[in-house]
Amino acid sequence: MTIGEKRKYYLVSHTLRMSFMISMLFFISTVSCVLADDGLLSIGRKNGRLALECGSREKGYPLMRLYDTSSRINFIQPDLPLWSAELEHESGKMVTLSSSDCDACTVETLSPFEAVLKWSLDNTLEKTVSGSTGDSNQGITAVCYIKLEAEKACLKLRMYNHSQTWSIRQVTFPDLKLQQLGKSDSDDALVFPFAAGKVVRRPLAKVFGFGGEQNDPSTDRMGRYPNPWTNMQFCAYYDEKSGIYIAAEDPYASVKSLNCEHTGDLPYVLCKIDWPVENAGIAGNDFEHPGTVTLEIFNGDWFDAAKIYRKWLIGNAQWWPAMGPEGRFDTPDWMKNIAVWVLASLNPQAVEQTIQFAEFMGVPTALHLYNWHQVSFDNDYPHYFPVKDGFRESVKKLQEANIHVMPYINARLWDDDTGDFKTFALPAATKKENGDYYIEQYGSKQNLVPMCPTTDIWQNTVKSIVMQLVGPQFDVDGVYLDQVSAMSPVLCFDQSHGHPLGGGHWWTTDGYWPMMESLQSALAREYPDKMLTSECNAEPYIRGFDGYLTWHFQFNDMVPLFSAVYGGTIQQFGRAFSGNDGAAHRMKIGQSLVFGEQLGWINPSIIESDIKTAEYLRRAARMRYEFIPFLSWGEMMRPPEVQGNIPEITAEWAWAREEKMVTDSSVQSGAWKSPDGRIVFIFANASDDEIIFEWCFDPDIYGFKGKPLQLEAVNSGEEIRTVRKSVNKTVNLSSCEIKAYIVSPD
Repeated sequence: MTIGEKRKYYLVSHTLRMSFMISMLFFISTVSCVLADDGLLSIGRKNGRLALECGSREKGYPLMRLYDTSSRINFIQPDLPLWSAELEHESGKMVTLSSSDCDACTVETLSPFEAVLKWSLDNTLEKTVSGSTGDSNQGITAVCYIKLEAEKACLKLRMYNHSQTWSIRQVTFPDLKLQQLGKSDSDDALVFPFAAGKVVRRPLAKVFGFGGEQNDPSTDRMGRYPNPWTNMQFCAYYDEKSGIYIAAEDPYASVKSLNCEHTGDLPYVLCKIDWPVENAGIAGNDFEHPGTVTLEIFNGDWFDAAKIYRKWLIGNAQWWPAMGPEGRFDTPDWMKNIAVWVLASLNPQAVEQTIQFAEFMGVPTALHLYNWHQVSFDNDYPHYFPVKDGFRESVKKLQEANIHVMPYINARLWDDDTGDFKTFALPAATKKENGDYYIEQYGSKQNLVPMCPTTDIWQNTVKSIVMQLVGPQFDVDGVYLDQVSAMSPVLCFDQSHGHPLGGGHWWTTDGYWPMMESLQSALAREYPDKMLTSECNAEPYIRGFDGYLTWHFQFNDMVPLFSAVYGGTIQQFGRAFSGNDGAAHRMKIGQSLVFGEQLGWINPSIIESDIKTAEYLRRAARMRYEFIPFLSWGEMMRPPEVQGNIPEITAEWAWAREEKMVTDSSVQSGAWKSPDGRIVFIFANASDDEIIFEWCFDPDIYGFKGKPLQLEAVNSGEEIRTVRKSVNKTVNLSSCEIKAYIVSPD
């Protein structure tokens, strides 16, 4: 069908197109890309749920509507440029242009549900430099491919730069303003991959900001993906009727900033993705992001959005690990079986306390060991040898008590006042555009230099340290590589390293991925029962590590978003137990258990200083150990629905500067599915009070529709119950009690 035929078949008057409701009816009936007589572009599919409308050609086809034809919800404010770009002229002049600034735009339909939009930047750029209004020959073109499927739109932007005078530095794509959903914002919510996952309810009534360009270790709440505060590449905005999943489905984990923020009384949440461009500063550089930007309509909440992302990951993400019936093939069984962690520095008292702690817990225990080296913490890195006296003997003694030992190293930094930094390490340091190396400072106030992971110098340095620690000289069980999955990529501009300058995906594909693959291969050959972990939970390093230290899951309004996506693929372990508030400690323990984490990362003296918390931790750790097939290599399911008078607890978690006081439900609940199809439902009461509530179990939600099921209360003495349909079960939890129920096909 030609465009002319389409116009004739789908002709809608200009007056009617200005009516919102008529425009929506047009969306519902359309079966193809339509360029209307008034210049508006509509893209939809017959029986499809998502429809797009772009504005006129004269305005550069700005995005006008992102529409759910089922709920009749429009998610965005109109008249938004599809993209913008920051460019630099050889004169040093910086210019930011958007699709709406271009004076030449065309559209082509490739299929009934695919369109290509093209913009030329030439005349606009010429005017910004010379003031000329004549023709130019800058040779910069932007091309956006849009393809609609039943419930989603896949978009891809390319910028072709044949200019000899302009460089593309950063591209923003997409750039959305999410508006109130429906008649009220009372049920609107935004979920963002911040720490464990954070939900902002009624976002238009809150002031908040996630993502952003800041990468300052003194603030550590922002910074470019991948990092702990944007640890995955998606967010979602939803209410009870509909939701929109917004993702950069990038299989190589390119550096980017996924921004969501709301300030003041603005009637929208700003949601955009900023892409630092490869070879920024070099004239003639192109831009193309890997994968697609995906906008998908869904029903549900944060959990449903997480499962959309997980589905994409399994078939596409280069970091998704190989999985077997008992989880990761390459993770030692003992690591999967750890139930509780100790945090301590090397000294004889800590060794004895750790042994006593493990005996008290009565489950597989591991020790994260700090300050085992003679140099002080965050000083003289990476020179960890010689070790402190008694290190090897302490490791052996702990292992004889069946405690696994994992020492700390930093796998990212080199201290610039060491004797070999300028003579050996400097060529491998990350560099700014002016040639200076980057510097970070922490508590030690030393100048610590992030090293470029693509260089042989740094890859070999880290590998040498790890292999010496796991080898026969010290024989530790694993090594913790600090900061790899905790810090944003550094935009390195050292041409001698051989990677693209600035942005792109080289930090992963040419850096830490080959580094970790080489290291894991060496361990598999020589020491197959050893493991590696890192700090926090930036997603794209999962394949290279066996565990992530989740010490930073410390905020209000957290949900287990990361666990819903990555449950079973990596062992998440530990919370920071700062301060002396026992109620806060017990809140963390209960939440950690239902989030699927290995528990603790706690000072072993807790069994003397706070026996109530220690006993609660033991109770939780033993339950975790009992349900290893569910929690270590199973998949997280939708948390159970509970109803009743369940009080909240507020306590001082004493970790985050901006959120020392955390409020959460006194009952934490979670559901995990084992590979054999059984599901365990866990309910943990962190309070001092008895709590009685209703658990509303719907078999259909968990894939059991029409099947007879057995409902077993674990270790309770209750009779096994057969259920076939939805049931409300009364659950009674005494003070600090934890209960579990297993549902299995009959």
